[in-house]
Amino acid sequence: MAKKKNKMKKKQWITLAIYILSIILMMPGIFVMYLNAANKQFKGQITFGSNNHDYIFPQKPVHLSGKIVSNRDTIRLIVGFWRNYITGFGAEYETMKVSLDSLGRFDVTLPQIDHPFRIQIGDAFSHNLLFNRNQIAEPGDSIFILGIIRDQDLPSDSNFTAVFTGKGSAKYQCIQALKKNPAPTMYHIPTTESKIEITDSLINAKLRTVSNFSKEINQDILETMKADIIGDCKFNLSLSIFSDIIYNKSIQPNVKATKKVIFDDIMQKDHIFISNDILSQSAGYTQYVYLKEKLRILFSLGRNQMTYKALYENIKSLYDGKLKDKLLAYCSLNTIDLVEFFEGSDPDEFRDCLEDAANNIKVPWLNEPVKKLLSTRAKGAPAFNFSLPLDSSSRRINLEDLKGNVVLVDMWGYICTSCYRFAQAFHEKVYPEFQNNKNFKVISIMLDPYADRDKYLQRLRMENGPAYTFNTYINLYGGKNEQIAREIEKYYNINVAPFIILIDKKGRIYSTTIPFFTEKNSPNIEKLSALIRKALAES
Repeated sequence: MAKKKNKMKKKQWITLAIYILSIILMMPGIFVMYLNAANKQFKGQITFGSNNHDYIFPQKPVHLSGKIVSNRDTIRLIVGFWRNYITGFGAEYETMKVSLDSLGRFDVTLPQIDHPFRIQIGDAFSHNLLFNRNQIAEPGDSIFILGIIRDQDLPSDSNFTAVFTGKGSAKYQCIQALKKNPAPTMYHIPTTESKIEITDSLINAKLRTVSNFSKEINQDILETMKADIIGDCKFNLSLSIFSDIIYNKSIQPNVKATKKVIFDDIMQKDHIFISNDILSQSAGYTQYVYLKEKLRILFSLGRNQMTYKALYENIKSLYDGKLKDKLLAYCSLNTIDLVEFFEGSDPDEFRDCLEDAANNIKVPWLNEPVKKLLSTRAKGAPAFNFSLPLDSSSRRINLEDLKGNVVLVDMWGYICTSCYRFAQAFHEKVYPEFQNNKNFKVISIMLDPYADRDKYLQRLRMENGPAYTFNTYINLYGGKNEQIAREIEKYYNINVAPFIILIDKKGRIYSTTIPFFTEKNSPNIEKLSALIRKALAES
C-alpha cells in the first residue's frame, strides 16, 4: 500500500513539474537577462568545415547539460552531430548516447572541433527531436537545457521543447522559436498557387523570427540560418508540386508541359540575396539547389533518359566558387540517390565524374571524402578483402580466394523490405542465366551490427519471414560482434541497404552503382544482366 502511495506521489510530482515547465516554456522572455552577457561570440567570417577557414576557432568543446522531464517512463537521449555537413548521412553523422539520472539530469561534452558545426538532439523512444540538423553549434558553447518531452501518438515539433541559457544559447533559442511556425503538409493544400503563397508567407515569418536574434548571433551564422530556412521551404514546395515529374516514368505530355510552365515561372523569381560562400554552408539550400537542377534535367531529358552524368555536368556548368564545390561534392557523395533515383549508373561515367570532382573541388574538406569515394567505390578501385564466417560454421571465406571470378556481393540488413525484394527478383530473373558459369559467384552477407547469429540462421533457414538469400550462394555472417563486417561498412561508407557491388576477376571494383530493382518486371533486370555479361567477357 505504501509503495502504491509513493508511486502515486511520484506521478503527481511529475505532472506538476511538467505543468510548471510548460508555463516556463511559454515565457522565454524570462531568460533574456541571461542571454545578453552569455552570447558574445566571435564576429568574424566563418566556414562550416575543417581545413579551409578564414578564421580558425580555438579548439574548444561544446558542453551541453540540463534536465529533461517527461510523462514517459523511459527517455533515451541521443546527441548527433556532423563535423562537416555535406549530404548528412553515412560516416558524416556521429552519435552519442546520453545518460540521464533518476531526476532527468544529464551532462555531455562533444569533441573539440575548431569550426561551427551542426548538431541535433532527440529521444530515441518517442522519435521526437528537440532540434534537427539546422541547429548550429560553435566551439566553446556551454548550454544549459531545461526540456520537456510530451508523450503523444505521433512525433511532432511541439512534443519536445526547451529553454536554453548559457554561452551561445541565442542560437538554440532561435531554433526553438522557429518551431512555432511549423511547415504545413503541402500535399493537403489543393492548388499550386496556394502552395506558393503559403510557402512565401512561411519563409517571411521565419526570417522575421531569425532577425529578432540579430544582435546576439554571429552574422554569418545568422545568414546561414536564413539560407537553411529558404532552402528547406523551397525544397518542400518543389517536392510537393513536382513529385510526379520526379517519380513517375510515364507522365502524360500535357501534364509535363503544364508543370514545366510552373517550374519556369518559379525559377524566374528564384532570387536570393545571400552570398555563395554562405549558401555553400547551408544544408537546406544545398539540398534545394540539387533538387532544382534535377528537375531542370528531368524537364529537358525526361525521367527515362536522365543520367547521373547529365546532372553532374549541369551543376558544374551553372555554379562557381564554394557553392559549386559544395554541389559537386553533394552530387558525388549522394550515393542513396544513385540507387533510389538513378537506379544505378554506368560505372565508367560514375568513375569519370568522381575523378573530375576530385580534380576540380578546391575546398579541402569537400575534396577529401570525394577522393576517398574514388579510391573505394569507383571502377578499378581495390575491393575490400574481407574474411567472414561461412554459413553457420567457423570456417571463414576470404574474398581474395575468389580471384579469377566475377563476384556479385549482396549486403543486406536483417529487417529490410528492399533487401529481400531485390534478392528474390535477382534470384528468379538474373541468377538462372549465370548459375552454371564457373567464373561467376554470388556472395550474400547479412551486414547488420544489431542482428546476432541466431537471427542470421533464421534467415538462412527462411524462417519467420521472406527469403533474403539462397543456399546456392556463398552465405556469410556479418552481424553482431563481427568486427570485419564493421570495417566493410566503414571502407565503403555504406548508408543504404541493400548495398550491392560487382567485383571483376582481378579483385577490383567493377561497379558499385548496380542497376537496382525490386520488381520482377523491371527493365533494370536486363541492365544488370548485361553488366554481368560485360564483366565476364573482360579478362
